[in-house]
Amino acid sequence: MTTKPTTCRQCGAVFNRTRHVAFYCSKVCAVVGRLDKSGPCWLWTGSKNSMGYGNLGFEGKGHYAHRIMFEDAHGSAEGGVVCHRCDTPLCCNPDHLFLGTQADNLKDMRTKNRHFTKITAEDVLSMRSLRGKITLKEMAQRFGVSFGCVNDIIYKKTWKHLL
Repeated sequence: MTTKPTTCRQCGAVFNRTRHVAFYCSKVCAVVGRLDKSGPCWLWTGSKNSMGYGNLGFEGKGHYAHRIMFEDAHGSAEGGVVCHRCDTPLCCNPDHLFLGTQADNLKDMRTKNRHFTKITAEDVLSMRSLRGKITLKEMAQRFGVSFGCVNDIIYKKTWKHLL
């Protein structure tokens, strides 16, 4: 594969570009080059996923922008979940990020009353009243959620507080 000397758009370092399009010498430069640092949250201005988190491709792999910034400031996050103190998915400010487990992240979400749900208590009661009348797959399609979500609701693994 041929390489071409290129100057990083962020830090100015000269690096050997091996891909067709490469503007940054590292993942960190690729993130920093696309941050809006005008407020306390450093907001990612690039593409985002369906949950609102910044993501980017670098050297043929997908990465979360906030995770790259956390690892640059604090070290490896391998095996952990990088969580936001500020509850802003696009924030990449390392001071707003902490490492935890998935259980820590879910507890943090509940504590802050931040739930990513498409359904309401009324929907849950409707689903339970439909049990035996239509399939769980049909319920999932009707309510716009996954089969697993409906299954957990019907068998009271979730929404336990509703009878």
